[in-house]
Amino acid sequence: MAIDLNVNKYGAQFSAFVDFAKNAADENTIVCVSDDKNKTEAENNAAREARMLGNDGTPRAITAKTVSDHKGKLFRWENSRNINNDVRGLFLRTVLAVCGVNSIDELPPAVFDVMRKNDFEADGRPLTVRRIRAVSNAIFEAAGASAHQTTAAAFVSGNDAAAVKHLQRIIANASFLPAGATPEEKAALFAAKLSENVAKQVAAKVTHLFCKSFVRNKIENFGNEHGQFKIDQKRDMKVYIDDRDKRDDISKDYETARDKLVRFITGNNDDTFEGATESVKRQTGLLMSFLNQYSATSVMTAFVNTTEGEGVNVQFAGATTGRAETELDFTLSRTAEGDIQITLGKSLGASGISLTDKDGNQMYFLDGDTSCCHVGMEITLPADNFREVAEADWTAFDYDAFEAAPDGDTDAQLALIPEQLRLNAKITASAHFELNPLDMQNINNGNNIMA
Repeated sequence: MAIDLNVNKYGAQFSAFVDFAKNAADENTIVCVSDDKNKTEAENNAAREARMLGNDGTPRAITAKTVSDHKGKLFRWENSRNINNDVRGLFLRTVLAVCGVNSIDELPPAVFDVMRKNDFEADGRPLTVRRIRAVSNAIFEAAGASAHQTTAAAFVSGNDAAAVKHLQRIIANASFLPAGATPEEKAALFAAKLSENVAKQVAAKVTHLFCKSFVRNKIENFGNEHGQFKIDQKRDMKVYIDDRDKRDDISKDYETARDKLVRFITGNNDDTFEGATESVKRQTGLLMSFLNQYSATSVMTAFVNTTEGEGVNVQFAGATTGRAETELDFTLSRTAEGDIQITLGKSLGASGISLTDKDGNQMYFLDGDTSCCHVGMEITLPADNFREVAEADWTAFDYDAFEAAPDGDTDAQLALIPEQLRLNAKITASAHFELNPLDMQNINNGNNIMA
């Protein structure tokens, strides 16, 4: 099973779905397959019935559905059902083709979880922008993290051919990769190294945020507010517990959100932070230290670290006002063994990227509405270890020395964390860049921007 974003025929159709969903203003928009104006009504009807791409392999255009519809099945007319079946069938075939499988059950777990299998059976729900975004983001994340990817294309795609080729070359020639490795082996090693570097970034940042909020001057106070969580909660961060499709996020009100995190930790729907034990308050603060913007930016920092080498430099210019920028999205759940799972997804908008390697340096100016880096992360926290670290004596930690470590030296910071304060977290991270040129062409100032 290998994800191929450029698979024959369906790679272009996948891009058509992604591009429409990315530019849609309302995530509840219901989509449909647009008729080909160059074909007769009978030909378009035949194409819908077949639920296939055109015979020449060109992608079908995706548009907003204008026929009146409701999510409830009772009020859906036959013509409306046919339109829904058409686009759902095309989306299903596209997803299966891109993921290299023959059925929904064979999809990568993260993709299967958001695909909602029942909706692709007879008379299922209409296909919405929200569903396309959820599935495509899961595919991008799986593409970056999978050990079965075939080339550096698993990490970079887009219409800016020069930028895409340049960044793919940097990835494929990362200094730690064996020169004789196959493209498949290089992609797997790069994905593993990225996850390893993300784990280091997260460990350092969680320690910093936990101490900053609750352990200062050798004094513990877990009744304090978690400053960073509260700041990001008021911005674009959403946190869902268990089934994100059935429940709202945990609230923009700090106290309400904190109570819900307490209930997630204890499993008791009547518990509150005020009445919680000291252990639960500590665990709540430790969990909050994962739920913030730094978990997403740590992926970008780790990506740059993973590409490091002599004469190599990657700099990413964000575009927070572009339509490619998405909310910071966390989902909390428990494994069958009771371990905590944190799943993160976000797209970081891009207005430009500066790339330097042995073949030259170049600044690529990008379309901020469509260019981005999809970052994803799955964190598993063993329940016993999580509780033990939260309950440990944090006053023994030399936070001042930790903060005084050389800027950016994560290894030096981690070496200062005592064993009893270390989480045995399992982290898998992914990054996939979409690089599209500004005004559909590379724009540069003709100079070497970065040395």
